[in-house]
Amino acid sequence: MKKNKQMETLAVEVMRFLQKWGLWEGTCIYADGNRFAYTADHQKNYKGICYNVDFSRDIDPEEYMTGLIGSADPDEGNKSKCLANPEHIFDMTYEGALCMLLKYGEYEVRKADIEDAAWDCIFEHTDILDDHLYAKYECLNAAGLHRQIMEDIFENQEYSAWDPLVFDTWQEYQEFTNGEAYPDGEEKKLPNYLRYETYGDYLKVLEKAEKLSVKDVEPLWRAMVNKAKKEFIADCGPDGNEKINIPGIAGHVYSEFANIFSRYGLWFEFEFDWSLSCYCFRTGSSCQVTRR
Repeated sequence: MKKNKQMETLAVEVMRFLQKWGLWEGTCIYADGNRFAYTADHQKNYKGICYNVDFSRDIDPEEYMTGLIGSADPDEGNKSKCLANPEHIFDMTYEGALCMLLKYGEYEVRKADIEDAAWDCIFEHTDILDDHLYAKYECLNAAGLHRQIMEDIFENQEYSAWDPLVFDTWQEYQEFTNGEAYPDGEEKKLPNYLRYETYGDYLKVLEKAEKLSVKDVEPLWRAMVNKAKKEFIADCGPDGNEKINIPGIAGHVYSEFANIFSRYGLWFEFEFDWSLSCYCFRTGSSCQVTRR
């Protein structure tokens, strides 16, 4: 088999892509006469670039790409056959998460296997974080946070707006609020200004709040979102193996996978349910992907 060092470069790029998205487990790559196989042993790596790699030289890809196919003659039964490109430019076998993506268009992986760069893309292209943000903060953006701050300072229902320096009498305050009613046996609410150490502190808070804009709270909101993201990523279940299904990102991941081969002038064809084989694209300038 003729050696092609460019295919080794492609193998590294594909492995790093699969590792980034948590799709490397159960996958093998056959390129440039070598085999790059997933291993659970994190100490094994390829040239310090890709981790969890069991590397073998001078292998015969046909040995790994051969599978059983049915015969038109029922008396003959199933036959072993290699459906891959005879040139064996670049072949892959896979199971698990990558198989689900390529065969069914589903992206379901262990959360712990997703790298930070992939999480950034997930958060950018999906609304998966929204439920966590609302459960944690009861708002979804800086405008919502600003509204909460304003309501807490000026309209908090747990406190009374009664202020003897604003209203001469309790009766005047009652007339202003149309009566601050309390259920039988319930104590009157604590005046809002008593939440602060001094009345001067209370006035400063009011003055500052009156000038506060949505833009002013955006840095605080960004910090809150970053904290929520870290918590969401870190929560991988009690045993650390919780899986996550993100339909909204599956198409993006598949396209990114296919585009890697396009950049090398290749297109791939699915052979068995668990394998694909690459071909040189000689008739155009873009990648063609054929599904079986």
